[in-house]
This record gives sequence, C-alpha cells and structure tokens, in this order.
Amino acid sequence: MQTMLKLHRDSSRPTASSFKQKGSQMKRRTISILGLLTALLGIGCSDANNLRITLRPADTTQYSARGARRLRGDSSRIQLRLDWLYDEPGFRPPSERAKVEPTDSTITVSVSDTSGAARIEYLASTRGLITFRQIAGDSIAGAILDSVDGWLQLHPGAAAAGPGLLDKSIFYRSYQCRVLERDYPLVSNVLKAVDTAVYDSWEPAFGVLDAGKIDTSRILYFVARQPEMSNARGRLVASAVAHRGRGTRPPNAPPVARETQPFLVDMQLSHDTFWGPDPVLKLAEFTASHVGQRLAMMLDTVVLSAPMIQDTIRDGSFMVVTRDTLGAYARDLTTIFLSGPLYPPLVVERVERVGGK
Repeated sequence: MQTMLKLHRDSSRPTASSFKQKGSQMKRRTISILGLLTALLGIGCSDANNLRITLRPADTTQYSARGARRLRGDSSRIQLRLDWLYDEPGFRPPSERAKVEPTDSTITVSVSDTSGAARIEYLASTRGLITFRQIAGDSIAGAILDSVDGWLQLHPGAAAAGPGLLDKSIFYRSYQCRVLERDYPLVSNVLKAVDTAVYDSWEPAFGVLDAGKIDTSRILYFVARQPEMSNARGRLVASAVAHRGRGTRPPNAPPVARETQPFLVDMQLSHDTFWGPDPVLKLAEFTASHVGQRLAMMLDTVVLSAPMIQDTIRDGSFMVVTRDTLGAYARDLTTIFLSGPLYPPLVVERVERVGGK
C-alpha cells in the first residue's frame, strides 16, 4: 500500500528528467511500432509468396540423354498449358506469367505469386496419357476378385489386414465395386501386390473421387491391359470443349438452377494415322462390336468416363461428365487433352514458397 501511494505521489510531480525519459521511451516505442508495420507491409508486398514447383522423371533408373531431350520437350508443353490457363477468361493471373525452365534432370516452374497455385501444379504435373480400354464384365470382375482372394489366402503376408481384406473393404452397389476413401490406399496396394499373378489380360483401375452424402469412395474397375487407342505416340484428340450441362428433369419437377449443373467435356477424336489406324474409324469398329459393354476413357491411371455402349459411334465424338460445377477442373481437362502427354511421366519432387530478390 505504501509503495502504491509513493508511486502515485511521484507521478503527480513530474520532473524535467522524467519528461526526457518518457519522451525517449515513446520515441523508442514509436520506432518499434513503425518497424513492425514496415515488416508486415514488406511481407505483404514482397515476393515471399512466390511459387516454385520442381518436377523430376518418375523413373530415374531409365533416365538417359534421350530422357534429357524429352524433358526439354515436356517443358515446352507445360509452358503451353500454363499459357492457355492465363488466357482463360475470368482467370485471375499472377503478376507475371509462369516460367518453365528445364535442366538435365528436372523441370522448374516458377510463378511470381500463388494465385491459382493448385491449378498450376495440376497442369504442370499431370502426364496427360489418354487411353480407351474395355471394361471387364461383372462375371469376369467377380472371378478376378475370387482369384485375388484365393491368392491372399496363400500369401497372407501380402496384406497387413490378412485374408478377407477385400470382402471387408469392397462394396457392391448396382453392379459396381466401390472402395471407401479411407480403405483406398490399402486396397490399392494389395491389388498392386497381386498384379499379374491372377489378372491375366486385365488390370485394376479406379475412378475419380466420388464425394457422396454419406461416404467418399472410388469405383473399382478391371480394364483391359492393352488399350484400344491412346495418345502415347500420336495425336488422339482433335478438339475439346468444356461447357455446363443442361440436364434433364421429369415433368412437373421444380426447375434446377443452372449454376448447380456439372460441366461436361465434349471431345472429338482426330483422323491422325501417322502412328496407327484412324482413331475415328477405330472407335467406330470397337463400339460396333461391343454394344452393351462398357468402355473406359482413362487419364493416366484414373477412369474419367465409363459409359455403356448403346450404339456405334461413327463420328468420333466422346463425352466426359465431371462433377465440377465451377468449370475450372473441366477446362483444365480440355487443356491436358489438347496439349498431349508428357514424356517421361513426371512427379512433383517439391513445392516451395520462396522470396524474391
């Protein structure tokens, strides 16, 4: 109590020296605050949010001088993809266009800020290999799964969960095999472990992530190892256009907002015959002899579309139905379809946020 009174009494009688001390303290505080504000403004206005993506070949064991030349070709293709992205109406581009620089073993993509970073990383790292493959019927798929189960019984160490894993993790809905996202890594690893042991001419493939109301899952397909067509060596897609689907609704049903309709990608196959048969004629021949069966269109290892063949497709047109209601993903698909695949397949080695000079 005495101390408090003493402080109060002293503060009521300021001296010249106390004024000088308070002035110096206020000056130091002001300088500190200004310095903090300057630092914060510097962080916001500097290039600390620059994005740098480093890509490398997925298989470095087969890397050679030829691979280095292909990396230079890949860098040009990635630059083309990003240039198309920047020219997209409504896209808020970075302050400067991305720079794609190849070395002997890597490709570096540098962006002046992180606007659209997710799309830039997707376009830069997606290989873009398109294949059309036949999907195994229900009886064949069931026989394959029985063979896998039998193989697991003889090799229980192949799966961490032991025999019976597939019965617990794969669900059948309307003749579709679905795998919950939480089980996807384990099931995928098990199917890869028994690959070629029981599949014969088929191999497992998964569809895109399906975020349902109750669970999130992927459809499991068994597709032919040998594709009917691909863009591995030649031009496969002549044109691709993304647009919002109009949708259909039953009579007297309430109208559906156009903004909720997912985007579609309409693609037209080319007549390029440099590396093989005409893709348009090939699709017509295959669909004519496989009516009632399903055909998978795959991007890299993911099934994008798996329609039932209703009739012969004579004009080379094909449609991919997405769940994208905003349009960015659908437009990125068209960019990848038209630009062609990367050689060799690339993986993201690291993604960095770096400061500018």
